[in-house]
Amino acid sequence: MSLDVFVAKEIYGPLKMSNTGFLPDKSRVRRIAPTEKEGADFLRGTVHDPTARRMGGVAGHAGLFGTTADLARFARMMLNEGELDGTGLFKRETVKLMSRITTVSP
Repeated sequence: MSLDVFVAKEIYGPLKMSNTGFLPDKSRVRRIAPTEKEGADFLRGTVHDPTARRMGGVAGHAGLFGTTADLARFARMMLNEGELDGTGLFKRETVKLMSRITTVSP
């Protein structure tokens, strides 16, 4: 299963994040902030990272588009230790691992 299909099914769907995903359709492009100027035009709904673009616009490090409302739903789920509106997405231990500090100071 490709990354875009997996996250739509396993994350965005259960959390009701209806405006988040990779490769937005043309009807949503006008709502997307421009990411970069390319020639005379600005990119909207197209990932600006060259590696992600070569990967077809779906990559773990770039290419995801969404709204602040959807991002707020994801953040509330994380703050609620993996659950939102009765939907359990992650185990409490998983959220702790995802949100811990992992950098090491010199």
